[in-house]
Amino acid sequence: MAPQASFLLHHASPRMAAIGIGLGVPQSLLPFNIEQNAVADMLQRFNAGYRLDVGTDPVPVADAMLRLFRNLDQVQNAQHLSRQLALQPPTPAIERMVARAEELAAG
Repeated sequence: MAPQASFLLHHASPRMAAIGIGLGVPQSLLPFNIEQNAVADMLQRFNAGYRLDVGTDPVPVADAMLRLFRNLDQVQNAQHLSRQLALQPPTPAIERMVARAEELAAG
């Protein structure tokens, strides 16, 4: 079903966010934990997703989904993010983690 989606609604798990990025679709996000909050923040920063608070009533969730569906900027940003990430060479995760740790240690 996801390949035909115009947008995704999920809890901002890294796996679902990666699927949405790969598809180039905007995402409505309802994060529960720290990891999901970080994912939701990143997607919102790139204007490729819209973050909602857990426990949001259904009407605002539906409104957010309609905004995503109609917001051409977010659709284009999601597609752009997908294309940019597709251009990145694959790097084993451990190499990225070590490089980031070194960056953080350097200050």
